[in-house]
Amino acid sequence: MDVPTSVLYGTRDRMTPPPHAHRLHAALPRPERLIELPSIGHMSPVESPDAVAAEIRRLVADHLTAPHRPTAAAPTRKRPEQGRAAR
Repeated sequence: MDVPTSVLYGTRDRMTPPPHAHRLHAALPRPERLIELPSIGHMSPVESPDAVAAEIRRLVADHLTAPHRPTAAAPTRKRPEQGRAAR
């Protein structure tokens, strides 16, 4: 996964404990932040949605602010003109 990636982990996560989060972060090709969520278990998006959403928003703001440009490999489709049925 060659994209900027942050790892959020709960200190009370018993399925993927903190040492696993540290190893995962170290193995990523483009690691961003390693964020500890105190007293959170395995369901961090449910248990701490504000922290998860804030990090997603930060990643988007930092890395997806450039306008999208279609590539030659991805042709664009023309939309039918307003008021006319597609044929």
